[in-house]
This record gives sequence, structure tokens and C-alpha cells, in this order.
Amino acid sequence: MYQTLSSSDWVIGEYVEQMRDVKDERVYIFVTKEDGILIKRALNRSANHGKFILKSDNIEEKNTYPNIVLDVEQVAEIWEAKLYFSRQFRAPGSIYNRLSELEAMVTLLNEQNKQLLAQKSQ
Repeated sequence: MYQTLSSSDWVIGEYVEQMRDVKDERVYIFVTKEDGILIKRALNRSANHGKFILKSDNIEEKNTYPNIVLDVEQVAEIWEAKLYFSRQFRAPGSIYNRLSELEAMVTLLNEQNKQLLAQKSQ
């Protein structure tokens, strides 16, 4: 999976009043007391373990962007990411490429079928 955000992207968020309102697998902006601002997909384990697990969407570079375990005491503010603006168009993913290839093959087969039917009718 490609990265969700690039360094030049703008993110708009909605303030989260209570830590318990952070939902798993959504993207949040964590303003921390020591590490600055972190924008990551979150797993909320604040109620049972007093922690948030912050994950990167960039699976191909898990070693470069490992999960971050963040203690609730380190959190100053949380904002749920609602919208982002990007100056970069993302490259299509591998599934998109495969679907595009299948679409092209079906179109060519339909065209060949039309030509065969036209030849038979002559």
C-alpha cells in the first residue's frame, strides 16, 4: 500500500473531545507533548492499557515507519483527520493496474468478437 499522505499535503481535522472516542483504523492527528505532531492510523487501547498504537499505511516500508506506541500521558490533543489536500496524484495501486489490464483485454475480445460476427454475416 502506498503512503496515505505526503510531506506537502494539508490535513483538516475535527477535534476529539474524549480519548475514548478515537476509533480503530481511522487516521488521527496526535499533538504530543514530546514528539510534536504525528499523523497516523490509530488503534485505541487507552481504556485498558493507557496507550494508542499508531500505524503507518506504508506497508512496503514497515522497517522505516514502524508502529509507535504512545502513552495517553504524552497526548496533548487529538484531531480526527477528515479531509486532506494534496499536490500529488497517487500512482494507481496494483489492483487498479490488474483491473485496467482486464478491462483492456475484455474490450479487445469484444472488438474481435464483433469482427468475427461481421465476417460470418457476409
